[in-house]
Amino acid sequence: MRGLLLDLLATGDRAATDAALERFVAGYEALAGSNLARRPTTEKPSRA
Repeated sequence: MRGLLLDLLATGDRAATDAALERFVAGYEALAGSNLARRPTTEKPSRA
């Protein structure tokens, strides 16, 4: 985040900074989603 703010201050290019943030968020969400799919369940197996 801080790097994006510095880029915005240094260049004033808000469109490029916004695009970079959108790419970061998309990658983060994809990574978080894949980790959620692999997360073990907290339910204990039933004993039959």
